[in-house]
Amino acid sequence: MKKYLIDNQLIFNPEDRSLMRVDDDLSRTVITQISNRLFCLLLESDGSVITRDTILQQVWSRDSTTASRSNLNNYISSLRKQLSALGLEIPLIITEPKVGFRIDAGRVSVMAFPDEGPLENIQEISTRTGNKPQASATIKKHARGCIYSLKEGLLGLVTAVTVAALALLLWKLITALLDSDPFRVMGVQFLYLILPFEV
Repeated sequence: MKKYLIDNQLIFNPEDRSLMRVDDDLSRTVITQISNRLFCLLLESDGSVITRDTILQQVWSRDSTTASRSNLNNYISSLRKQLSALGLEIPLIITEPKVGFRIDAGRVSVMAFPDEGPLENIQEISTRTGNKPQASATIKKHARGCIYSLKEGLLGLVTAVTVAALALLLWKLITALLDSDPFRVMGVQFLYLILPFEV
């Protein structure tokens, strides 16, 4: 199965029309059929400029739908917004004025993936190609938050146990003081500790 790794941050799978972050399975978004064909055409051009007429002919001719330059601009804009929403800060799709569009090919890797989980495959393939996926600041912040929460939880548990032990000790002391024998506190005969002789 062929997929595209974009800036070591995003995976585009033409087969199920999905875009998602490498480090976040929940970020998965599905693009429309026309957006999928448009994005595949741009990606397969390997950075070459594709004219607007060529795009209109190849992308819209399959559906027998009416194509216009306005539609093309709307789909390009939509793809850019979806890529940006997934964290791609620098535009991947470049407009060549009065000519067409192209992809910044240096930021895209084409890879064949086995049918396993995407994160394991990215690690394995990135190692082979020399690209290293980078954890986003969000993931690092989340990991720090988890560690902080764990420390906070342990501190809370220790505090709770300490408070419970002190409460038990205080309860024993109070009940011992209220006992009828004033020289016996918690089972210890204090009179013998103070006075060496019997009263």
